[in-house]
Parts: sequence; structure tokens; C-alpha cells
Amino acid sequence: MTNRSFLFFLPTKTFFGVGVTQGIGELCAQKRVMVVTTGLRRTGILNRIIREAGTPADLIVFDEIEPNPTCESVDKGGFLARVNEIEVIIALGGGSALDAAKGIACLRDEREELLDASSGIRSYLSGERAFTRRHTQLIAIPTTSGTGSEVTNVAVFSDPANRLKKSIVSPWFWNDYAYVDPELTLTVPDKHTAATGLDALVHAVESYWALSSTPFSEPIALEAIKLILDNLTQGYRNPEDRVARMNLSLGSLMAGIAFSQTRTTILHALSYPLTVDYHLEHGFACSVLLKPMLQTNAPLIPEKMARLLDYLGSPSLDALLERIEGLMQSINAPTRLSTVGVQEEELESIADQTMRSPITKLNPKSFTREELVDWLKEYR
Repeated sequence: MTNRSFLFFLPTKTFFGVGVTQGIGELCAQKRVMVVTTGLRRTGILNRIIREAGTPADLIVFDEIEPNPTCESVDKGGFLARVNEIEVIIALGGGSALDAAKGIACLRDEREELLDASSGIRSYLSGERAFTRRHTQLIAIPTTSGTGSEVTNVAVFSDPANRLKKSIVSPWFWNDYAYVDPELTLTVPDKHTAATGLDALVHAVESYWALSSTPFSEPIALEAIKLILDNLTQGYRNPEDRVARMNLSLGSLMAGIAFSQTRTTILHALSYPLTVDYHLEHGFACSVLLKPMLQTNAPLIPEKMARLLDYLGSPSLDALLERIEGLMQSINAPTRLSTVGVQEEELESIADQTMRSPITKLNPKSFTREELVDWLKEYR
């Protein structure tokens, strides 16, 4: 049953539409600015954002963020932001850049007494510490339609040395501003369009079925699901289709808003070992078991499923499952664990890591460890 007692909180001032990034200049004027990004130099997007930043007092670019940002790169960015007395951080890119910038901004502003040899992001990832403040302004400019990180207080970091990928939820991770320009997604490669689009779809679906969903989050999630289902194949096959790109950007943004209120559930918990141990793209890791999990959860949420089917114009659950299968095939996304190299004897480890994640408890179907292992075997 939908939770009728709820809080809706979204402090990020969000701008959506073609050309909205022109507004960042007034936020950067006479400030010391750092752009946190990935490999966007060759696309021209980085140069465009630097131009639109206008007349900062100083501007440096930190572009050493990897896919699934590591503790080491975030620590390095935090150090550079501190020694350069950065006042504004612009996060430019996909989820990796946006998540990394949140950690970098908070590390830049952490209290002096905590700055010792063990004060990197790893100590916050482990739960030994929690961020207590952030003064540096955070501006998020996504260049993909998938993560939703521009409107959430969640960031995910990787610790390869300890084979760990984990999220941090912090009130200091809300961006101050988000600028979502669909035009920035036109150069995204087709595989990345597929992976990020599926990530956004899973955000929306998990927010909708989550035990923590609310009367505010559900309609936002429904529209996000529809926008992504209706446009992802077109955006993948015709990357310069501006209508499809606009709708995917809007769907991703709405999915981010929805799960910022509810969090995600078991599919994201399952994705962490799949990205760390099998190097599967995050969106593919989240979605590879979407169809069977929807089939498993559906009988437990009959009223929600009826609304979902009606909203999508789907005559039955089977028809929706076939549509999802067809979508994933059309964009060359994996639909079985066996196709990404997962062996049956490895399923117990995946289940163990999944069960340790708190968001697993938000799934309609409550699994024991043994039930999850058996379920993974059935759908491997």
C-alpha cells in the first residue's frame, strides 16, 4: 500500500530545456571555479560550458574521473579543490562526474581537524564518518539521460582495493543548481545511451514499486516510465532525434526526482557486485533482471500494477514483459546473467552482497538469502 504519511523535499533549483546552461555565468562570476568531468574535451561540450561560465576569478578542470568513480580520484579532486580555494564546483558529465563532484565538494569543506591521512572518502563510505557541512556551491550539468544524480542526495563510489561499490546518502549531496539541456546528450554513444536509459527506467520502476513510494512520487515515476519506454529505442537508433532526446532527458530527470524521494530497491543492490566483479555497465547491471523481478513483484502490488498497465496502455502484464524484453533486445542490452559471465557457483556471493544493502528491504518481495540464491539460479 502506498505510504500516506510522507515528506517531499527537493532543494535543488532545476532548469530544463535547450540552452539553459547559458545561465551558469551569473553563478560563476568572480568566483574560483572547478569543473569536475570525464573525457568530454573531444566533444566540445567542455569548451562550451567553460565559455558559458563567463568571467570566473579562476577556473580549473579536473577530468580524471573514471566510470564508477574511485576513492582515489575523489580524494585527489577534494585535495585540489581545497588547495585552490574553490568556491563553485560544476559537475559536467554522466553519473560518475556528478557523484564524484558531490564527494569532492564535501571533502573540500570538511573541518580542519578531520583532515588527516585517513580523511578520504573511504572513511565516509565505510560509515566511520559522516559529512557535516558544505559551503562550496554545487552545479550539476548532466550530459546523459540516466543517472538522475543532479536531483538526488545520493552518490555511489567504488573502492577497487576492497572490491566494494557503495552509495552514500547525505543532506550535503543535494546540488544547489541543476541545468538539464537535452542538446548535451546528442553526442552520447549508442551503447551509453542504452545503458543510461535503462538505468533511468529502473530508477522509475523501482521508485514506483518501492514500499517507500508516496502519492507524490508515484505519478512522477509513472510518467518517467512511459517517456523512457516510448523513446529509448528511437534515441538509440537515431541519436540526433531531438524529440527523442528531449523526452529521454525529461524521463531521466523525472525518474531522478521520483527515486530521490523513495530510494531504489533490490535491482540496484544487485547491480553493485555485477559492476565491481563483472565490469558490467551500471545501467545494464541494474536492468539485466528487470523483467523477472517485475514478474515476481507484480502479484504483491496488484493495485499499482493495474495503474501501471493502464497508464502505459498495456493489455496485460505479459504484454508489458514482452515490451520490456523487446526494448532490451532492440538496444542490445543483456537479459540473462549467464550472458555477462556469471557462473552458478558465484550466485551465493552475489546474493550475500545484495542482502547487505539496506535498499533490498524496500522491494515488494522480501527475500531470504536462500530464496534470493534460488531466484538467481532460476533467472541466471
